Amino acid sequence: MPFKKGYCPTCDAERELEIKVVEQTFPIRGEPVTIEAPVAFCAICGEEVFDRELDFAALEQAYAEHRRMKAKTQFNWC
Repeated sequence: MPFKKGYCPTCDAERELEIKVVEQTFPIRGEPVTIEAPVAFCAICGEEVFDRELDFAALEQAYAEHRRMKAKTQFNWC
């Protein structure tokens, strides 16, 4: 698994963060959208840690999936 450096609020210290792919569900326009996205976890305590880049990418991925789902239902005439 890839690692990166980041701040862990639980440990209150700079730590190695392990990046794992997990299933996440986001409410988008009142509908739940589930994706698999990378999330940072502290390598010492194991708690999920906020990472701006990963969280932003996950939101973009969720919105793209929502658009894909809407397009599929909109043009599924058969």
